[in-house]
Amino acid sequence: MLLVFSLCALIATGLAELLISEDFDYPDGPLVGNGDWQSHSGADPNDLLVSSGAALINQNGTVAADVNLAFAQQSGVIYYAADVSVSASASAISGSDFEFFIHFKNAGTIFRARVDVVSPAMGGDFRFGLSTSGGTAEAFTAVDLEFGTVYRIVVKYDPVNDQAQLWVDPTAESDPSVSGLTGSGTTTMEAIALRQSSASSDEAVTVDNLAVGTTFASVTPPLECTESTTPCGDDVYSIEAISGGKTHHFCFDFGGVPSNGACSLTLSSTSDDFADDAAFSIDYSSCVFMFDGDNLSSFTLADVGSGVVVDFAQCSTLSLDDGTGTRKRAVLFSAAATVTSATFAVLASGATGDPHLVGAHGEHYEFFGQPGAVYTLFSTPQFVLNMQLWDKGPNDRYIERLALIFRNVTHVFSTAAFHPKKFEQKLNRELVPAGGKAHLSPNHIELELCDGHKVEIVHNLARAQKNAGDIYYLDVAVTVPGCHDAYGGALGQTYQCRYAKGERFVWSHNLENVFRVKSLSAKAGAFARDAPCHDVAKQFAGQSPMSGRSGKV
Repeated sequence: MLLVFSLCALIATGLAELLISEDFDYPDGPLVGNGDWQSHSGADPNDLLVSSGAALINQNGTVAADVNLAFAQQSGVIYYAADVSVSASASAISGSDFEFFIHFKNAGTIFRARVDVVSPAMGGDFRFGLSTSGGTAEAFTAVDLEFGTVYRIVVKYDPVNDQAQLWVDPTAESDPSVSGLTGSGTTTMEAIALRQSSASSDEAVTVDNLAVGTTFASVTPPLECTESTTPCGDDVYSIEAISGGKTHHFCFDFGGVPSNGACSLTLSSTSDDFADDAAFSIDYSSCVFMFDGDNLSSFTLADVGSGVVVDFAQCSTLSLDDGTGTRKRAVLFSAAATVTSATFAVLASGATGDPHLVGAHGEHYEFFGQPGAVYTLFSTPQFVLNMQLWDKGPNDRYIERLALIFRNVTHVFSTAAFHPKKFEQKLNRELVPAGGKAHLSPNHIELELCDGHKVEIVHNLARAQKNAGDIYYLDVAVTVPGCHDAYGGALGQTYQCRYAKGERFVWSHNLENVFRVKSLSAKAGAFARDAPCHDVAKQFAGQSPMSGRSGKV
């Protein structure tokens, strides 16, 4: 008997907002002649190719080719997005004669929102550059990028202000971006164009999964899971992830038709992208399966000894752990016509009743707070860490979101699953220019701020209490070089020097409102965006590092 996951949960999206969705699923050869692609300039339009299901733009210094794909004329805000990777024979992009490779255009020769490949700033391979209307980049991504890595670029053009805006690997429109200069006036657009220049050399740009739309969400579509049509074998469950027009196939083998009690799971993938990440076997001491006819609609797998938990329900979060406490990277299920989501992620078990706080000298105390309210957990002159509490409680009130404010960077961390490598790159694009750095591993985020100052954030899962449902929450730990009287916040107050000198810390829930702030982005305590880092050797001479935490970091 062949069993498959029942995964289809179709919900209509704003498809009218999507003007173009192009996955370049054409035979290898010239792009022009496929779909509605046409040439508008260049010596040989047939030199801009399709290769392995993507557009290949060879900036080879010999042949120019300019092609475009038309859409209904737009006089309002418009976006395009694409998966882009860059390769080059040189060790890094150099010089200053950079050539744009993608842009909007009107019916004539007015181009807007051009993206270039430009030289690195900090020893990497390249950066992306952006120009609103000119032929030379005027704004640049903050962090260097790597050859051979696929980046999702999103570009906005606002014709009223005549200005372009660029994101790299964004998850929301509020994520960090760069903006070009304002142009000379309102301009309507009606085509997306790819450009192969004859002026540059030794670089190839691959473009795939191109989208054009009238909203940010339309070109960064929501996620969807779908029923597998490819069997894994008898009594083996199948799932297909459709992302960007490409299908990734996974097999869940329980050694036969599963039944409640102890069970074993062997996971595998026939997709090259995930073959290493999705390959392990593990035994569970407690397994509960729910069926809809022959289809497996949900299951919960748990190992009481290790705390490893796997939860799956139709089109919901799927949590997987290889038994070593290592979270597997996110696999995003997406398709054009749906808005449900599923991700592979590992979320370790944790204690109930968070936030339990453990101060810098081992003080144990509970912070109840108000449902959904925001409080300052830690403040220093250099950074602030604010927490937002879950809207249940007080015994089940957990940290649902954390916001870090460091110099001119504000980043909000949620319980959403993340791909460690991609999220690390994204964080470092924000933190490195400000003097910080992020290190990510599955289920764990480590932020280095000033010398000796470290914030660790861990994703956790509390098992369901009666009918409350499972609770995904955050735990956090803060390490500093020593005590300082400028430290504040619900946790940071315990790092003050008076407690290091022996004064007893006394806590009362009546004090909680002292640390309440209006929003996650609120500044608190002695924080100042231009505050220099402490000279550790002088400020903390003779002291030992101090750490405090919430929960079980």
